[in-house]
Amino acid sequence: MSASYRSADAIAHGTTRVLWRWRSLVKVAIALWLFSVVGDRLLGPTATNAVIWLGIFAVLLHPATRRRVGGWWKVQRLRQRLERAFQRIGDEPFATRPAEVVGFSESVLGDALDVRLRPGTSVTELERSVEHLAAYFGVREVRVQRHAEDASRARLLLVRQSAFKGLAVQWPLEGLTSWRFDVPLPVGIDEEGAEAECMLVGHHLLVGGEPGAGKSNALSLVIAAAALDPRVRLHLLDGKLVELAAWSPCAASFVGPSLDDAIALTDELRMRMDERYSRLLDAGRRKVEPNDPDGLDLVVCDELALYLSNGDKKACTRFAEGFRDLVARGRAAGVILVAGTQKPSVDIVPSSIRDLFGYRWAMRCATREASDTILGSGWAGLGYSAADIDAGTRGAGLLLHEGGTPIRLRAYHLDDDGLAAVVGRAARIRHALPGGGGTR
Repeated sequence: MSASYRSADAIAHGTTRVLWRWRSLVKVAIALWLFSVVGDRLLGPTATNAVIWLGIFAVLLHPATRRRVGGWWKVQRLRQRLERAFQRIGDEPFATRPAEVVGFSESVLGDALDVRLRPGTSVTELERSVEHLAAYFGVREVRVQRHAEDASRARLLLVRQSAFKGLAVQWPLEGLTSWRFDVPLPVGIDEEGAEAECMLVGHHLLVGGEPGAGKSNALSLVIAAAALDPRVRLHLLDGKLVELAAWSPCAASFVGPSLDDAIALTDELRMRMDERYSRLLDAGRRKVEPNDPDGLDLVVCDELALYLSNGDKKACTRFAEGFRDLVARGRAAGVILVAGTQKPSVDIVPSSIRDLFGYRWAMRCATREASDTILGSGWAGLGYSAADIDAGTRGAGLLLHEGGTPIRLRAYHLDDDGLAAVVGRAARIRHALPGGGGTR
């Protein structure tokens, strides 16, 4: 092959790549040229130019049209930058078959690119390029979220700043004297700045994460809301004895690390649950309502792993069976389970128990596998992993509601002074009721 032929081939190849990169603008240019040619014959050059310029001014003057054109231009620029990024970093197969940007949106975190993958590429391969892409774009991190229904589509989030920087936000219910537990409970702020809520009546909540991630604070938010509603009886199981001890003046039951006491409590609650179902059957009803005379029972178990694995094997098995029965049948009987664990592994929290929790809240975890143990298998592969949370951001996590998609949020903060104030108010309310409301 001659040198002149190779040079011509290189020029042709380079020109083709440039035209392909700017293909959207080339299409617009061709459309304008065709309109100009046809317009010159039908309207004349002057009228054709006037129409073109009037169209340009209309686009510039009309806000909605201007936004659409601006969004289209942004997509073209991002498409070019993404293709150039794949070529520069040389990650195969995207260096030769780059993902195509088909949509764009902005958030408080940065730019979100909706991309279409070309044949022969996959989201799994795209995830391996995130560190290189983050370095190329000069952003904090790049997240990949798989499309729920189309494996050829994904979302690239170019995170430019942390949504949770600064001090944690104090819990907005801290100063209230009462609360209805059967309304959505505010638990934190999501990445868009909106309030994140949990509706726990009729659902259970599993909270997991490594030590220091903010699990105990999350449990305290739930207990505080329930304590401010005297219709809710509190039953606390505290594997460390000291994490939930502050709430004992508001609790109907308080159990420390004793496995025998924990089994006795679950047996008592199961008996009460069976009695309620008998009364519901006699009344022709299907579930207990918050205003029923039976009220609600909230069972909060901190350090679930201790009761499931530490101690006599038969006793642990008996507790696990009782606990699972409460989670499986408790909702309609007005028994709500909230459990926390610092060891989110399959051998500690089996899927037979985890899958019965409607809400799952994964604080920072050491591994993607640990995150999936809380949220459910597969979420880390879809771009939702609590292992990616900054270790210095206490209270940040992923909250999943059954049938939904995990949301990233930072939990509200209830400090020691605020906790003590809530305990004092709740205890006074409960002890003023007939029969009192203290620990037994």
